[in-house]
Amino acid sequence: MLIIAAAIAVMTVGLCAGVSADAGSDVVASIGTNEYTSLQAAVAAANDGDTIRLTSDIDLTGQDWMPIEIPSGKTLTIDGAGHTITGLTSTKYLLPPSSSTPGSGSSCYYYSGFIGVNKGTLTIKNITFTGANISIQTTNEETKVEKVGSSSLAVVVGCNNGTVTMENVTVDGGEVTAYTKGAALVGQANSNITLTNARYLISR
Repeated sequence: MLIIAAAIAVMTVGLCAGVSADAGSDVVASIGTNEYTSLQAAVAAANDGDTIRLTSDIDLTGQDWMPIEIPSGKTLTIDGAGHTITGLTSTKYLLPPSSSTPGSGSSCYYYSGFIGVNKGTLTIKNITFTGANISIQTTNEETKVEKVGSSSLAVVVGCNNGTVTMENVTVDGGEVTAYTKGAALVGQANSNITLTNARYLISR
């Protein structure tokens, strides 16, 4: 079922659900011979040109994911190796610098997703996201989403300002609630994107 509901420029995209195994405290990712028990640790340790390879399914249910920012000049590959990330949930966001006035609609004020914003060269491949829920929240009265009314959210990449390549990427299930820009794969595409067998699944 694909649901698009408008309320103060809110877009909600509903997709069908799926399941995966809980990786627990086991190794879930590697960079070369280095192993990591959390995906966050692997991302933090990754250097320019590295490949992060998932070694098992990852269950993020009950966690509030902090979106990743890939900086300008950095090249990174995330290879899911056929594994699934279940329950990716984020109410957090990256707040980019801007000279425009909040609420004017002339700038995107919130980025969120697995990758909040990519400014470098990013490849994501051989991975499935199932049961994701991306819905930013803020209690700051000056920057409340309802007042700002501008965001770029997606399950995989919220905003692309660099180069993104997706190969064999599936979004199966979940919900994205965004103000003005929301999607399953890429919320806002400002630069180069190459998609090969990248898809989202919906039930009717």
